[in-house]
Amino acid sequence: MRIRLIVSILYLILGIMSVYTSVMIFFVPMFTVPLVKFHLGSKLTQEYIFLDFTIGLLMYFLSNTLIAPIIYITLIIMPAYSIIKAQEKKVVNNPNLILVTGTIIWGGLLLQGQLLVRYGYSYYEEYKILIEQFLNPIKEDPNHQIFYQGIEELFVSLYPSTLFMSALLMGLLAVVVNRRRKQLHLVMEQLLAFRLSKGILLLALVAILMLPMHEIQYAEEVGANLLFIIFILFYISGLFGIISHVTKLDLSTTLKLACIVMLILLLPVVPILPLLYGFFDTIFNFRRVELVI
Repeated sequence: MRIRLIVSILYLILGIMSVYTSVMIFFVPMFTVPLVKFHLGSKLTQEYIFLDFTIGLLMYFLSNTLIAPIIYITLIIMPAYSIIKAQEKKVVNNPNLILVTGTIIWGGLLLQGQLLVRYGYSYYEEYKILIEQFLNPIKEDPNHQIFYQGIEELFVSLYPSTLFMSALLMGLLAVVVNRRRKQLHLVMEQLLAFRLSKGILLLALVAILMLPMHEIQYAEEVGANLLFIIFILFYISGLFGIISHVTKLDLSTTLKLACIVMLILLLPVVPILPLLYGFFDTIFNFRRVELVI
């Protein structure tokens, strides 16, 4: 308990010193490492959970800001808990763990984004500026100006699901940095051998049905974001599925790597291919894989 208390106090000091708000947000989940490493040999009990949330409360009173404790709890403690609980099992479903951890981080980012508005900063406004810059060539083209406003509104409305992509990458980072070198091979093997549950098809249907519900406030926006998130998952599943086929070819490692690089370079030309493969693989399980998320 003494070592765990020291680790928690270090987290508190980092929060008071505004380290969490100074570090690039993408790398914050790396702070989960000390906590996860400690619990490799010690079960996560209610006493430890109480200690962590007490540290969060102390961080609020001593730093006089909500941002540091929110980052600490939602981007460090909660993701660490998901990894700790997963590693207590005999077999870890790493793709599922990445999804769960990423979803937790996504919730933390959304909450943090709302709080930052009180301090004069907004992820949402920064996102809108990026969208404006990205769509600027369309805006300046007279032939496409009629579509500009509609496209801009669509991209802006997809802010939550775009943030989900970032959270998923952060979830991947959190899982990878907490794995030993030997375990990283298993993580990659599982990423190349998983498929999505058929339940996601029902979720996609619900999202599609929500799109025309203009009379219900936010229903259309929620449906669009949910559908985009599902597309992201299909895309990722399909991409890893296609890569898994390449790794099984009777070629040298160098040629396999060259094929994978060429495939990635071709994605902008045929971006819908991984999406379609992920969709149909979810239905038909082409690769006959047993790992499901």
